[in-house]
Amino acid sequence: WTTVTRFKSDVSSIAVANNDSRVILVGTETKGLYRSSDSGASWVEYKDQLKEFKSSDKVYGFAQTDDGTTLIMNSKYGLLSSKDAGSTWSSLSLISSSGDVRAWSVAIDPRDDSVMYYGTEGVFYKSSNGGQSWQTIDLPSSRAPRAMIVDPDNRDHVIVGFASIEE
Repeated sequence: WTTVTRFKSDVSSIAVANNDSRVILVGTETKGLYRSSDSGASWVEYKDQLKEFKSSDKVYGFAQTDDGTTLIMNSKYGLLSSKDAGSTWSSLSLISSSGDVRAWSVAIDPRDDSVMYYGTEGVFYKSSNGGQSWQTIDLPSSRAPRAMIVDPDNRDHVIVGFASIEE
């Protein structure tokens, strides 16, 4: 093992861009997003690039399409979308206001970036139009949907893992 770099906060999530393995995104607990475009040799902190998205400095996770053309970042702010491997970000419209509800997990259809999902306590959200509008479905558990992925072999199946919520 070799230490590549140390971040100013605990790492909460890591994603390697599906369309360019030199691009690595690291989400942290309190310092937001870091991005490398050279396989981790150097890193850029995205504090200034994301300052318009209040509380995006707490990153929960990432999801992306198979071809890497769309990447979603789940943060305390809400969901942010990138079409350029994380160089620039835009906000996805959610049913609740940004920061009001904790999205515990996010997923995107691996081959259709217009189909995306996120989960909050007890509620599952699905968009079929790139986040322009959302349908809600009650989840079969009051636990937090902590992990979510679309089955690549049957994209009608979304696999969700639940966990107890500790206050």
